[in-house]
Amino acid sequence: MSPLHRKILGFLLAPLGTALAAAIWFAVGLLFVPKLIPVMSAEDPLGFVWVLGVLTLVAAGLLLLVGVPAAIVFARRGITGLGPHVLVGCLAGLVPAAALAFAGASLAGPHLARIVSQYSSTGLGLGGATTLVYWQIARPDVA
Repeated sequence: MSPLHRKILGFLLAPLGTALAAAIWFAVGLLFVPKLIPVMSAEDPLGFVWVLGVLTLVAAGLLLLVGVPAAIVFARRGITGLGPHVLVGCLAGLVPAAALAFAGASLAGPHLARIVSQYSSTGLGLGGATTLVYWQIARPDVA
């Protein structure tokens, strides 16, 4: 498979990494720290599916807005390592998660700090997971 085909396949499959990482995070949160996941509960099992769908769509959008230009810049500059790619992915996940947390702060009241830290760290991890899936498929270091 050519390097270009691997990159295209990586961009198509990377949002699924977000969904998989979110599913693992939610499952672990529900098993060990039920209060960690305020979005869903046992009474609302469809909330889980809805959240995974939204996270996958957000990941796909961010991949187009941030990932593709970053990949082009990295390719032109010869940056092929995993570290810079994951750093950009983590930051791309952190910024909108923090923005969404601050936007929802009016609903949160005094719990703003907890919500910002929870969703910002989640966005950071999910952005990194998405980038890791892309990098493992595209393998810019062996192109």
